[in-house]
Amino acid sequence: MKKIIGWIMLLSIILSTPAFGRLERVEIDPRGGYDGPYERDYQYNNDGYYDGGLYDPFYVELNANDDSLEARIGKELTRGPNAMSIGINGSFSDDEYTLISGDLSFGNRLFDEDRFLLSMGFRGIGGTVETIHPDKNSNEDADVGAISFLISAILAIPNVGFDIIGEVATGPDPMCFKDTESYLDARIALGINILDYRRGTVLLGFRALQIEFDKALYEKNELSEESFFFGYRLRF
Repeated sequence: MKKIIGWIMLLSIILSTPAFGRLERVEIDPRGGYDGPYERDYQYNNDGYYDGGLYDPFYVELNANDDSLEARIGKELTRGPNAMSIGINGSFSDDEYTLISGDLSFGNRLFDEDRFLLSMGFRGIGGTVETIHPDKNSNEDADVGAISFLISAILAIPNVGFDIIGEVATGPDPMCFKDTESYLDARIALGINILDYRRGTVLLGFRALQIEFDKALYEKNELSEESFFFGYRLRF
């Protein structure tokens, strides 16, 4: 794990070198008429936050604690105040669970200088969780399946280079299938931007994961995990 994070940090430092260039703010109204903030053709302001232009990075993220590892990869699309995000996530814990999910969300930037991004969408999740079968009196994998609602929010604090990140994915019983009866994954994190233009962000956060299974099939019918995590996100 330490080697993986080390390689990601090294790659992010390389990508942030002057050889890759620095995008400067260019305030040009291509239509020569409307002077609103979202019609201008610029990408970054001086502190590196997107400012209503075209900033569409890919991202790779790794999060870990003493029991589990989470990997995320995706694409962010921004057009003026509107944003879309597509991602694939994987969570793994030795001898306990393997979960794979896909996210699709749409959002808008709100309030002063668009520092607050609120998004809503859907998450599809599948995988397996180790449980106990009461009849066989042995461990058995329960199948996870759900289509959940996804709500996320990011508050950028550029003066200090921080982001406050929150995310909730919830799937009640009607949106679950296979052995799953309910699904909940919630997290909050502090992002510390350590590279120019938010190319590299250290994450410190808390995650709560809860999945309930058919009580008639499994003696251990719930996965419940609450933990602090450390991570790193690279944009390129």
